[in-house]
Formats: sequence, C-alpha cells, structure tokens
Amino acid sequence: MLFRLGGHRVFRVAVVLILLLVLAVVVRIALHQGPEPYKGPPATAVMDGKIVYTAAPGQANHVTVTESWGSSKLILTYLINDVVPIKASKKHCSHPDADDRTKVLCTVEIDEMETDPSLRLSLRLGDGDDTAVVHNRTSGFILAYNEIWLGAGDDTWTGTEREAQNVYGEDGDDTLTTGKGSAFGGRGDDTLYVDAFGHGGAGDDVLHGDRGEQFLYGDEGDDRLYGGWGDDQLYGGPGTDVLVGGLGKNTVKQDD
Repeated sequence: MLFRLGGHRVFRVAVVLILLLVLAVVVRIALHQGPEPYKGPPATAVMDGKIVYTAAPGQANHVTVTESWGSSKLILTYLINDVVPIKASKKHCSHPDADDRTKVLCTVEIDEMETDPSLRLSLRLGDGDDTAVVHNRTSGFILAYNEIWLGAGDDTWTGTEREAQNVYGEDGDDTLTTGKGSAFGGRGDDTLYVDAFGHGGAGDDVLHGDRGEQFLYGDEGDDRLYGGWGDDQLYGGPGTDVLVGGLGKNTVKQDD
C-alpha cells in the first residue's frame, strides 16, 4: 500500500522532529550541569569561648551538625557539614577532609568544675530558606547547650530527643521540630513541634505538643495549640485561638 504526503506536511513533521531533538539536548545539558555552584563569600566557624558558625549574606544553608564526645567526656566535638564553603579558624576548628571545604570539625572543652549549663555552639544562619539538623551522639548528663538562630526566610529546623537547644526561627514561615529544647517561632506563620517549651511569636502559628509536660504559647495572632500526652499548659495570647489540651490534666488559658 502506498501513502503520499504533501510537501507542506512533510516539512511540518520535520520541524517537529528537529524541535524535539533540540529540547532533548537542552534538558540533557541542564541535568548534567546541575545547580550553579555557590560563588559568594564562605560561612565561618570560629572559637570565641564557644563555637560560632555564621552564614554569609545571601546564602541558603543546609546544615547538619553532629555532636559527640571527643577523646574524653571533657571534650565535645561538633562536625558541621553545609553545602557552601566554610572558613575555619585555625584554633579549635579544621577541615577533616582537605578536599571538602564545606565541612569542619570543631572541639570545645568542658570545665569539670562548672555547675551551670554553658553555651557551647551558636549557629547563626542568614536570609535564605535554610534547613538545619543536629544529631546528638553524646550520652549521660552534660552541662552544655546550643543556640540556633535561623534568620530571615522560610526555614526548617529538626532536633533530636537528646538535645539541649534554644531554637529561634526569626522572620519567615518556619517549621521547627525540637526534642527537649525550646523553640521560638518569631515573626511569621510558624509550625512548631515541641517536647518541652514553645513560643509561636507574632503570626498565625500552629503548635503541637508531644509526650510529657509541654508549655505552649501562641502569642500574637490567630493560633492553634494542641497539647500532647501529658499535663500541658496552653496559653493562647492575643488573637482568636484554638486550644486543644489533649490527654492529661491540662491548663488552658485564652488572653483577651
């Protein structure tokens, strides 16, 4: 059987095939190239009585921190891994892999005579949409805590059960998940999952408690607070709030 195609139709088919071929080449090049590498100034890790990790302006940081014991239980180590280059101070911080400038290992000593908790790590992120997580690999009781400042942007923080952290979302619509630490959403519509203490801050926030006793504060805005499995205390603050105590003997208060 013989099929005949007009000249115009053959031309249109050829044009479509060429366009499809060009599109496939462009997509393949884009996938091969991946995201453009970061070219701005590095983040910094320095020792100033505590480890201070500071993002550079304009960075979007994706930080993983692993906290563990050093050569003894009087030395803490912090392995900080980001997606941007990090400039490490020569004292107490170094690059464990000379070929990977996005990772630093810092050490801090604990005074065995201390009787009060002391700040050991200050993580200060900036104006991008950042993510951060801390894995605490230590065991036993320790008189040390960390502070995490997420900065402006829609940030995500994930803690663990074994933690002593104060986490500050600051500006933006943040999602904060903490273990035994404290979470402060800051300005924005934040979502907090807490196992101890949570402040929503200004904005329409959602706070979820977990097991045990939680203290949840909605603060300014139309907030929703949900207690967990335990004797919780829920304080709505100014605004039209929804307060749900959950299981346990709860204290629920809505401010005018």
